[in-house]
Amino acid sequence: CLLTFSDEMKATRTKTICFVLNRILVTRPYLLPVLVLFGFISNYVVFKYFVTCCTALSTHKDSAQNDFLAATMPRTKKLLLPNLKASSLNETLNYNMSASGVYYPRPRRNYSELLDCGCPYSCSDVELDSTQPLMKQSCRQAAHCKMYEKSRMHGWYGYMGEEMACHKSPECSDKCNFMTCKKPTLKDVKFEPPTSFIRNEGVVIASKIMGWPAEIDTVKQMLCLLTSAYNERMNYDIVVFSTLDQDNKTIREIQSIVEPAKFTLVHENVTVGGLIDSMTPARRKFFLDNCIENHTHQFTWNSGCPNIGSIRYNWQAEFRSLHIWTQPELAPYKYMLWIDSDSFQTMRWDKDPVDFVIRNDLVLAALNLQGKGGGAGLQAKIKDYFGHHLCSVIVDQNSSIYAKIDVEGCGGNRFDIVHGFFHIENLDFFRSNMKWMTKFIGEDRLSRNPDDQEAVTTAALLLAPGRTRDLHFSGIKLNMMHNGLIDGKRQITPAQYLKWWQYFSERDFPNGREKCSKYIVAGGR
Repeated sequence: CLLTFSDEMKATRTKTICFVLNRILVTRPYLLPVLVLFGFISNYVVFKYFVTCCTALSTHKDSAQNDFLAATMPRTKKLLLPNLKASSLNETLNYNMSASGVYYPRPRRNYSELLDCGCPYSCSDVELDSTQPLMKQSCRQAAHCKMYEKSRMHGWYGYMGEEMACHKSPECSDKCNFMTCKKPTLKDVKFEPPTSFIRNEGVVIASKIMGWPAEIDTVKQMLCLLTSAYNERMNYDIVVFSTLDQDNKTIREIQSIVEPAKFTLVHENVTVGGLIDSMTPARRKFFLDNCIENHTHQFTWNSGCPNIGSIRYNWQAEFRSLHIWTQPELAPYKYMLWIDSDSFQTMRWDKDPVDFVIRNDLVLAALNLQGKGGGAGLQAKIKDYFGHHLCSVIVDQNSSIYAKIDVEGCGGNRFDIVHGFFHIENLDFFRSNMKWMTKFIGEDRLSRNPDDQEAVTTAALLLAPGRTRDLHFSGIKLNMMHNGLIDGKRQITPAQYLKWWQYFSERDFPNGREKCSKYIVAGGR
């Protein structure tokens, strides 16, 4: 069999099949008709390999050849021919066959490494999850990859091999097979990889809260964890916007957590009545007609309205879509790392996403795409402003997020949007495009539709094509837990941060556990 396949032995799979079939024929020759029938039914190519292999093994019975065949298949030691000696096998296993230009035995796979069975992407968690938007784009992985990943993570050794998992992904065919595709490396992609942690000027970390006591505790937890994971090395300034005013004691407590970084808490100084009074007459009438209360002085931040939703939640969406770009507290900065107050770290960052954004002159970078933005209302605004629709959002093999546009045919389309819990923006870019941000909100004041995630996505993709990246596929995985998901992509167990902290923080995040244990109060879901 080895002599027959002189062109690098075809593949390890072929040699394994040959050896196993040979052992079966030696010990149970009565199975030959069954194997022949199987060869005809399954695949003519496999049958051809089978016939060739049987012929080769029947004419070349030299023990040295059998030793060499066994050496290429360390997982089949129990099936070795009886005349093989252990010493001969060990010598063969240790022999570097590449020196003779024939074959180097493939080492036992390290199952602790990330599964990589796809082109142009590695088979990471987002491809493995059929519910994620990226499964619909480019070369996606079928459920077989997910099955293989489960077998790897849970120790089901040999449940499904990597090659078979990729081979059974029919939508990718050979492009998804790790034995035939050309995987991109950092040298192939068109962006600079992240480097060591270098402090850049003009960077700020920002977040927003309503300002209730429970949220103050949550933001203390978030900032302590973020400091331990990242900012204790960078000391970037931190700005937190609060709808409700806070006392000096609260501000000093938070400052002590993030020291020596500078902390600023900004009171937004807005009221529900003031926001309603600032609406256009048409929007105000629509708003009041759809709310239970019919006088502006009766509204509170806890109010909710049919067809409109929660007022406090809608205000944060409007603030992050439009008002944040002109806040004087952010004027000294060029780049903003935005993080939601309920986004919690699970380990120390090993790569710097801010430096990656700056080195590659990006306007937006996010950990995840999620949900569906757009719809007829937003598409009408896009068509009116840009002259075309935004049909879909795609991630290419270089981790670039870009928009597919068309003048006609997708006026009602919905598209993927950046996940709002964590992203990094070029503030100068968004400040210079306030005309679109204003158009984006339009008459839809205090509305969840459209929202801030759609705002940053449409601005970056339509006004600066090629300058938006998916951090996860750029090799930057921060392992941040938000709503039970890691980086917005992967479900972990336990999904509640409090339980995770109890069982795994000492192992995975020791410096965070040392500094932040007394602040861990949130993350029960």
